[in-house]
Amino acid sequence: MLRYVARLDPLIFGLVIAVAIASVYPATGRGFTVVDAASKLAISLLFFLHGAKLSRDAVISGIVDWRLHGIVLIASYVMLPIFGVTLAHLFAGYVDPTLLTGLIFLAILPSTVQSSIAFTAIAGGRVPAAICAATLSNLSGVFLTPLLATLLINTQTGVTIAPGAGQVILIQVLMPFAIGQMFGPLIRRHIENQRRLIAIIDRLSILLVVFAAFSEAVNHGLWKTLGAPDLAKIVMIAALFLMLAIGGTYTAGRFLRLPRESRIVLLFCGSKKSLMSGVPIAAALFPAKAIGSIILPVMIYHQLQIFLCAIIAAEYQRRGRENSEITRS
Repeated sequence: MLRYVARLDPLIFGLVIAVAIASVYPATGRGFTVVDAASKLAISLLFFLHGAKLSRDAVISGIVDWRLHGIVLIASYVMLPIFGVTLAHLFAGYVDPTLLTGLIFLAILPSTVQSSIAFTAIAGGRVPAAICAATLSNLSGVFLTPLLATLLINTQTGVTIAPGAGQVILIQVLMPFAIGQMFGPLIRRHIENQRRLIAIIDRLSILLVVFAAFSEAVNHGLWKTLGAPDLAKIVMIAALFLMLAIGGTYTAGRFLRLPRESRIVLLFCGSKKSLMSGVPIAAALFPAKAIGSIILPVMIYHQLQIFLCAIIAAEYQRRGRENSEITRS
């Protein structure tokens, strides 16, 4: 487990390389037109596959624990957005407004699916409930994230939603997702049999979208307005937001007197935020020149949450073993 904690998520290496290449050799002119069109197709493909992979049976079978799933949704779409908006207000004037917009956008993203379930399993939580909670969060995020972005970002920051974003979300996000859900029962088995290939397609699509976003941002002078101090500040704020997310979900579970296994589900499903959903939604919502700065907090939080949650899951696992040994003795 310690080897896992010490190892960076491979996607992070790819993201760093994509950002570095875009910073030195950004796509311009006709090349950018091709990359931009390809990134839009990649977004649609991502959400088609996302819709096809999410099983409605998992939601229906686990929905009986409506109290736990409702608490997870409230954590994801009420408590954490409050934390994000509060931090953005506190640091207004000290941090670039676009980065603070990215912080609010991070706060309204859905939970991850695979890693939330994996950490719940390691920690000894209720895996079926985690599957349901994470799936519900992702299903809800397709609709709630754009809605909350419109409500919070237009009123709380200096960055506005791109004109026509609603139509773009409908065409690039909602429609492919709905089609994926529609054909999911027919193709889900094939997707399950090609997990490695699908994972590669997911990651390459994200890297393409990131490259296109940072190319446009660099062409508009991204690194002339953002420097090392700005990056250090947003790393600190993302870490603080993660502390609030972990502490808030842990405290809520204790306050509501949830069983240990359910508290674990709330902790991991309620505090996690999805990079895989965040990057394409940002590309559909925001002006091209702002996307690079907006997804920086999401990229930073992604690695921080993997690292910290791995440590927490290992500690839960250790305590569970100790309790089992005491019970047997």
